[in-house]
Amino acid sequence: MADRGWQAMRIEMWTTEHVGQWLKFLDLGGYRKSFKDNAVGGPELLDLEPEDLVHLGVQTLGHRKRLMLEIKKLRENTNATNSLSSISTTDNTDGSDWSEDDLSSSSCSSAASAASSSSAAPAPEKVAEYIPVKVYYKKKITVLSVKPNTSLEKLKRMVKSEFRRRLQLQYEDSDGDRIDLKKSSDLKTAFRTIAPPLRIICTRRQSSRKDLISHAQKEMLETMLDPTVAIDIHGNVLLFNHPAELLFGYSKADVIGESVNMLMPPTYAAKHDEFMKAYLKTGVKKVIGSGRQVIAQHASGRAISVQLAVSEFKDRKSQFFIGTLRKVEETADNRFTEFKDVNEPVVIIDTIGEILWTNQASSSLWGIPLKEMLGQNVNILMPNPYRDNHIHYMLNYQRTGVSRVIGKQREVVIETADGTIQPVFLSVNEKVYANGEKVFIGLVAKRRVSITKAKTFVQRQRQMINDIQTPSVLIDEQCVIQAFNMSATRLLGYDLSEVLGQNVKMIMEDKEAAKHDQYVAQYLATNVAKIIGSERHVLAKTSEGSLINVKLTISECREGDRRLFFGMLHAPHS
Repeated sequence: MADRGWQAMRIEMWTTEHVGQWLKFLDLGGYRKSFKDNAVGGPELLDLEPEDLVHLGVQTLGHRKRLMLEIKKLRENTNATNSLSSISTTDNTDGSDWSEDDLSSSSCSSAASAASSSSAAPAPEKVAEYIPVKVYYKKKITVLSVKPNTSLEKLKRMVKSEFRRRLQLQYEDSDGDRIDLKKSSDLKTAFRTIAPPLRIICTRRQSSRKDLISHAQKEMLETMLDPTVAIDIHGNVLLFNHPAELLFGYSKADVIGESVNMLMPPTYAAKHDEFMKAYLKTGVKKVIGSGRQVIAQHASGRAISVQLAVSEFKDRKSQFFIGTLRKVEETADNRFTEFKDVNEPVVIIDTIGEILWTNQASSSLWGIPLKEMLGQNVNILMPNPYRDNHIHYMLNYQRTGVSRVIGKQREVVIETADGTIQPVFLSVNEKVYANGEKVFIGLVAKRRVSITKAKTFVQRQRQMINDIQTPSVLIDEQCVIQAFNMSATRLLGYDLSEVLGQNVKMIMEDKEAAKHDQYVAQYLATNVAKIIGSERHVLAKTSEGSLINVKLTISECREGDRRLFFGMLHAPHS
């Protein structure tokens, strides 16, 4: 049974991990990462509005309505009993692994019992099992629920989990003074003497930075006319001079102590840590000591072309890296120069979606010759419904200036020349040239999960499924959904964009889903069919998480050594 101690806690004390447990409990666990990345704890959850859910990536209307209904229940419970005993969802026994020992509490059944005994005599007041702790780091704030006997080291681990870095902790006493937390006894003293909630202020460790860069070195780098950034061996920013502030649109306070990855597009950022680790391990220099043209990212999310030179300072006491940058003024001759040496696929389009420039990596990924890609609309690289809707997204952005994708990395699906649907990571940046021309730069990174190519066989089967009226799903040997017709959308509520490239388990009842991949693998190995060609009653999961009875028939399509499986869903009334 999954640990549900969070259900007995005050919602205002929930951490981002508790919110993740709550989402999984509602069968909406796919949104956990987005909520956690945006630091949505209990207090933030109670304040969410529908437009906030859109920003968090909840694009499906049914999911937004359900979440707002559940948030409304949380608000009502907060005003009444501060418990979750009235949430009307089915039991979830999926063994969630989100909880920590420090975040556990009494069982759900005991909380429900306490909440339902309103007519009973009030119980004696108990010592609080948890103490609410407000934790501040720069402009971020979160609330942790901590046991009174929690050690300082465990609290530091909890803070690190929230902010993804190890920080120095201080607490604020009743006079407003900040007192260092150096040992567990300091924390127990704070719990004993400060009325909840305890306020803890987090700061980056200063001593290492002072040791790494001497006063003379810092003074020299600060006064350089070119934008200059210094980082340590972990990629954390040590120095960010005034010209760098002007170039990137960030203040020193925004950047110092943060990862340098914030200054580059997400796809580049994902590679940067790998480059750093490889250099520190091998000592082989690829960029240090040389200049190159690269793409950087402004605080607004737009792309900046810069000339970057990286140097290294190393002695017996310290080691750090210095990057000096100079903005490149593009002309018709040197446009896109910074992308010519990029190994990953890059696609650059204008404001109506026409492909202006791309590279050989893109040609290889999509299976389309370079000459045939240039001048085409970028929607040829994506499956429907993205293909038909892409121009509307672009026109809407140009009209409103509001974008949910620029400057961010997200998971999308592409369609290659042979009809294969393939999941990738995509980051989009906007760039405006001196002459006023605006372009959009798409950087693509392959996901580790690969889908076997399916030639034109997939396209033919997909077309057949789209043309029939019965709710139908097409999957490949890896159980990845390759087609999902409109009748299936009407029956189950999923938008096509939600299911393409996903494992078909997402539309199954949990017990059946847990066994499905094993069934398919066994059939592929033995060719002994148990359910293919027969009809059976199963439970299908809708987009809102409810289960409906359907009659399922499965057939197999073969072409050479390639196999696809075709499932037809008949609703009970059909």
